Amino acid sequence: MTAAKPRGMRRERTPFEWALLLVSLAAALTLAVGLAISAFTGASGPADLEVDIAMAEAPASGGRPLEITVTNIGGTSAENVVVEVTVGDVAREVTLALVAKGDEESATVIVPTSATATPHAEVLSYSDP
Repeated sequence: MTAAKPRGMRRERTPFEWALLLVSLAAALTLAVGLAISAFTGASGPADLEVDIAMAEAPASGGRPLEITVTNIGGTSAENVVVEVTVGDVAREVTLALVAKGDEESATVIVPTSATATPHAEVLSYSDP
C-alpha cells in the first residue's frame, strides 16, 4: 500500500505557470480598466440622429434617386428609424431597422423627376432598443 500525501503539502509552481498566471491577471485587469474608462468617457444620453441627403450616383427608372444617410452621434442606438424626405409637394418615407451608436446607415428613395425643389429630410420617429 502507498501512503497518501498529507493534505497540507503543495507542489511548487513552475516558472511557466507563474508567467501564465501573471499574463492572465494582466489581461483581466486591462479589460476591466478599459471597460471602466469606456463607461465614463463615452457618449451618453439618447440617440442623436443627423440626416444628410445627396443625389445617388446610379440613375433610377421612374424618377430621381436620393441617397439618405442617417448618422447617430448620440449615446444609444436607435431602432425602427422613420425618415421623411420631402421634395416640394412630394413626400417619401424610409425606415431603417437599426442605426447603432456612433454609426451611420444609408437608404435610397426615388422621387419623380418633376419634383425639382430642394430636398429636405427629417427623422419622424425611432425607438430605443
